[in-house]
Amino acid sequence: MRRFTQNAQFHGWLSYLLRTALIGLALLPFRIEAQTWTPLTHTAPIGAGTSLLLTDGTVLVHQSCSSVWYRLTPDATGSYINGTWSAIASLPAGYAPLYYASAVLADGRMVVIGGEYNDTGSGCNAAFTNHGAIYNPLTNVWTDLTPTSPFAQIGDAQSTVLPNGKFLLGNPLNTLVALLDPTTLTWSNPGSTGKADRNDEEGWTLLPNGQVLAVDALNAPGSEIYNPATGTWSSAGSTNVRLEDPASQEVGPAVLRPNGTVFATGATGHNAIYNTNTGSWSVAPDFPNVMGQGQLDIADGPAALLPSGNVLVAASPGVFHTPTHFFEFDGTNLTAVPSPPDAPGDSSYFWRFLLLPTARFSLQMVQTMSRSTRPPEHSLIRGGRRSPRPPARCSPGPPTAFPEPSSMDSLKARRTAMMRKRRPTIPSCGSRTTPRGTSSMPAHTTTARWALRPVQPPFRPSSMRPPLWNRGLPIWW
Repeated sequence: MRRFTQNAQFHGWLSYLLRTALIGLALLPFRIEAQTWTPLTHTAPIGAGTSLLLTDGTVLVHQSCSSVWYRLTPDATGSYINGTWSAIASLPAGYAPLYYASAVLADGRMVVIGGEYNDTGSGCNAAFTNHGAIYNPLTNVWTDLTPTSPFAQIGDAQSTVLPNGKFLLGNPLNTLVALLDPTTLTWSNPGSTGKADRNDEEGWTLLPNGQVLAVDALNAPGSEIYNPATGTWSSAGSTNVRLEDPASQEVGPAVLRPNGTVFATGATGHNAIYNTNTGSWSVAPDFPNVMGQGQLDIADGPAALLPSGNVLVAASPGVFHTPTHFFEFDGTNLTAVPSPPDAPGDSSYFWRFLLLPTARFSLQMVQTMSRSTRPPEHSLIRGGRRSPRPPARCSPGPPTAFPEPSSMDSLKARRTAMMRKRRPTIPSCGSRTTPRGTSSMPAHTTTARWALRPVQPPFRPSSMRPPLWNRGLPIWW
């Protein structure tokens, strides 16, 4: 979700967003004025994953961990509920990602790059791929960005489109950023000095002045602002409450509201508000602690700005547990709102939000179809304890313009996983207890709830969202 909240902001379309609605990933349109969910007339032909609104009003929807994309076109009256589906060109060969950076550019093209997972033919496996492509909807052609990729590994990266139209991309493994010029499709290094911690697990919120706010996922409860003009980071102060879950380093999305405040949600149950006018933080209401479920929070879940100026969020207990509850934040209060039918069985990170140019909100939900059990003796994320030097496959030499500090290689070891619920066996990217590529996602197996695993210092445990295979359920509006 971190990437989705930026897609609308990069256009500077705040006024546009205020008169739009949302679309969600099951796909369920959300009738904002009545707060109800309505399934699409025509069920999506794929299990819906990431979705983006093009400048012509159509919606592109990706089938997770595949190269397949579909277009949802509203009918002649502008209704997405009665819209029709059509396939578009597939991603370049070898690129079938899950959890990646994406955005619609000012000229109407769509860029996707990276992938925490990728399927190259052997299943949806952890990859931190640096593959990327840009789609031209006028020609229905993808242009491969992989040969010029700015980093050796990208994965699920931060991104936003700046007011000048350039695409800013973060490197999760360290503090570096890269800038894509859409006109020439060339990358440059704008500089990234002064960052207090690596980019991993953080989200970016484009501010009215063209700078970028990040809530620190490692240097909690800190926050920082990136100035693209100078290529420097500066402190935005303490969030006052901890938004980062210490065990997983997950945080929630942060959404810019019309009054210039940013509602920043946490994976701890705490929330905060950043005032762009005063440059200060204040405490927002906590999510409720639900009897029999536990403390609700947003661990890598979604949020979106509604036409009212309220923020719609999806929260669930702990990190990646169920069920999902939906709330609106009006600047002062968190108010529970109706949930879609599948919410009881899903965690908040399953869901994606996309604002539409209608009076509805589309909620798209990624559903799991294949699940696998992670053996308890193995760490889950990119290996367990790390050897001094990773295999060459994990650390190819980066372009000289983007040197990747060797100290940042420790990130792969730091992301040892904490949970076993709905976890696939994930190959590591360093010294490992199981050989790379020995496991993929067996279909139709189930697991118990995840359990925290100890991690040896100096590395900190972190979570990695399990890949989601889509059940192809209706999309709700």
